[in-house]
Formats: sequence, C-alpha cells, structure tokens
Amino acid sequence: MTKNSYLINTAEEFIAKRDWNAASDAYALLALSYPNEPEVHYLNGRVLMELTRWDAALSQFDQAITIRDEDSRFHRSRGDALQAMGKLFDAENAYRRAIDLNPLDTNAMINLGNTMNKQERPNAALCWYGRVLAFDSGNLLALNNIGKTWHDQGELQQAKIWYEKALSRNPNYAEARFNRAIILLAEGDYIHGWMEYEWRFRRRSAHRVYPHRLEGERWDGKSFRGKRLLVHCEQGMGDVIQFCRYMPMVKALGGKVILEVHPPLVSLLEGMPSIDRVIPFDRGQHPTVDYDIFIPLMSLPLLFRTTIENIPCQTTYLKPSTVEITRWQSRLSSHHTPSIGLVWAGSDVDPRRSCPWDIVAELTEAMNNIQFFSLQKELPAGVSRDQLNRAHIIHWGDFLNDFHATAAAISHLDLVISVDTATAHLVGAMGKPLWVLLPHAADWRWFRDRLDVPWYPTARLFRQPKRGNWKSLLVALIGALEKWRPSQSV
Repeated sequence: MTKNSYLINTAEEFIAKRDWNAASDAYALLALSYPNEPEVHYLNGRVLMELTRWDAALSQFDQAITIRDEDSRFHRSRGDALQAMGKLFDAENAYRRAIDLNPLDTNAMINLGNTMNKQERPNAALCWYGRVLAFDSGNLLALNNIGKTWHDQGELQQAKIWYEKALSRNPNYAEARFNRAIILLAEGDYIHGWMEYEWRFRRRSAHRVYPHRLEGERWDGKSFRGKRLLVHCEQGMGDVIQFCRYMPMVKALGGKVILEVHPPLVSLLEGMPSIDRVIPFDRGQHPTVDYDIFIPLMSLPLLFRTTIENIPCQTTYLKPSTVEITRWQSRLSSHHTPSIGLVWAGSDVDPRRSCPWDIVAELTEAMNNIQFFSLQKELPAGVSRDQLNRAHIIHWGDFLNDFHATAAAISHLDLVISVDTATAHLVGAMGKPLWVLLPHAADWRWFRDRLDVPWYPTARLFRQPKRGNWKSLLVALIGALEKWRPSQSV
C-alpha cells in the first residue's frame, strides 16, 4: 500500500487527534483502493466503533473475517460491535472464536467477561478476569473490571478493594479513578467524589461523554461579568435535567449564560430565566455559538462545592409554558379517577433499570381504580398497543414530541411512577409527586439505602431487595398505592 501511504499517514494523524469522522473517511478511501486488504477494513471498523456506528463497524469486521478468518483481532472486534448492539449471545460466540484462535488474547477474555456480566452471569465474568490475571497479574483492565462486576452486584466495598488494587499499580489509571468516584458519590462523600468525578474526561471513552474539544479557557467558578459562558451538556438527558438546577447560581456570577443541551430539551429549558440562550447539541459539529469561557455541566457541583447538606434543591425549577399546559388539558378532561403516569423501560444503556412488562400488567390489574397513562416515547420491544389496551393503560407516547410536551403532560397527572430515566428526573425537577423504581445496584445519585433523595424532595424511592427481584418491589408498590391519595405530595 505504498502508493497510498499518504492516506494511511493521514488516517493515523486523525486518530491521534481523535477526529474519528475524518479518520473513517480516510480508511473508506483506502478500502476503495484495497478492497481485499483485511487490515483496512479492520481499522475502519475500529474507528467506526469510536463513532458508535455499530452496524457499519460490524460490516467492516465481517469483511475482514471473510478475507482472513484466522485473525483473532477481527473476531474480538466483531464481538465488541455485537456487544455494543446488545447482541450478547452472538458477542460471546465471537469472543470464544477469538480465544480459540489465540489462547493468549487477554483482551478477548476481558471482553468475554464483560459480556458475561451483562448477561447477569457475574461468576463467569469473574472467572474470565481471573484467567487474565493468571497470565498478567498486573492487568489494569482486569483488576478494574473485577471491581466493576462487584459494583454491579451492589457490593461497593468489595468493588472499591479492586479499584484500589488497580490504582496501587497506576494511580493515574482513569477508569479506576472514575469508578471509585461513583462509589464515593453513592456513599454521599461528595467532597472527594466530585473531585474524582473529573477523571471522566481522562478515560479512553471520554469523547463519548462529550465529543468536542472546545477552544478557550475553562471557567474556574469565579465572576465572569462581561463575558459569555458556554455550559455544555454531557452524557444523558437525565443528567442535564438534574444539573441544570445550577443555572441560577451560575447566572448570579456573571454575564451571558449559554446552555448547550440535547435537541429534545431545548424548548423546555428555554423557559429558564437564568439562561440567556439555549442551543442544540450536535454530536457531529462543534458548537457554532461565540463564547469566551466554557464549563461542562456536571462539573458545576465541584465548582460550587456541593455536599448533601447544600444541594440546590428548589422544589420546582423546570416547568412547561402555559400554552403547552393548556394544549394538554383536553386529554384529561374526561378522566375523573386518580391519574398516574408510567415509565417502565429506559434506554438500552443499562437494561437492568427496565421493569418487565408482566410486572406493569399486574400493577394495573391490581389497581383498577386508577387511570394509568404511558409516558413511554416509544413502546419497548415486545409490548404492543393491544397489550396496553388490555392493561387499561392510555398511551400518550405518540404526542410526546420533546420534553416540553412531556412536562405539560406530567403537569396534569397526580403522580408519576418511573424507573430510572430522564422522565423521572423531569418529574422531580417539576416538583411533582414521583415514585422511582430502582434496581438493586442503583445509580449513584439515588444513594444506597435511602427511601428519599435530596436532589428531588417530592420523590419516593422503591428499591429491589435483591438483584432482578421486581416481584417484591411490585408488592411494595401495590401496598403503597392502596394507601396513597392524590392530595399527597409523596
């Protein structure tokens, strides 16, 4: 490939700069010149993985395997794409094929362990990580992932031991530093937790937290009068909803405040008086707005030295417009029974947060004196309109075009019952009664054992007593609903 050495060097330069789109374009051009060169397809697939273009990456790995089946890297990477797509059984087979081809492929072993953990097979995952340590006792990724497996089981102290083992070998190992931060936050140690949480930007996957490298100076939390501050979103929409509560505190320190958020949040957040301008986040393009300084949204708790005792917990800091509320009025005018919104399934990022449909059906059957409304934007796989009708659930998802519409719908409900989703955060931010259904190993923001949460004073938490035990949670939920009255705040 000497005549195309320029393209190869260009692609490598783009990778070094983490400009994945440009790198993929370079490899695509190479593939046109060398369609039978498996290495080109393999490298293009790895770049496409960084762009979260899983289907396209899988296609590249399949082409590489068709040309040269005996390379374990191709099968391992194929497993990576399949795992990212949620096809865990196929990913497991791909990793096993990679290990058959190369019994020393510790990366394939680690990724197979990750797949086992996602399949709710933690003991099998630990066995594969242990196998890696038998080859390499100081393998940081294996040490970290053993900790993560215990973490996912809710065994935080055991997880912390393994994170510390990794950090004893490399104190700057970002993955373990970040994971330890999550434990500190879950334990309520916000003083140290927020500092450690900054390690999220040093992780290899940092560009998936926020893809753009912004020019200029990062805000230090001091007065910025006469300047323009860009506060950029990161991670999920629930995170934006939770942390936009800091905007009044930010505005009080300076000049113009610009908030970048995911497009479905723009219309709702434009109603916050402490924000001068809301712009839509575009993963493929840097913010086009002019600014002087910037700050990641989830770094604000650190700048404002947030502890459990001083969380900015205004009962209501987000609300829909009067026009949007009125638009929804007619949809409830014919319903006189208590009205409850339901969100039982979230994104595929963490399927353990989602509640099975049969639990939802049992709930509505047991509480037939209540009118339930589905706030699912899209129905989860395997759940049909007919099933909702049989469960006497009115589906509002077709009308929930963005979070402004969702907020307006929520404003007419007596209560919302939700798993850990952005909608749950929205209900809490609106100060509406909220019951949150949490998995056994809940996210850090819900703490460990509490039945309330200082971030949202109107929220009540229902926790799985054991991993995957939604049935016990259902019993507790029905018992609480039998005592509940719409006039209650929680």
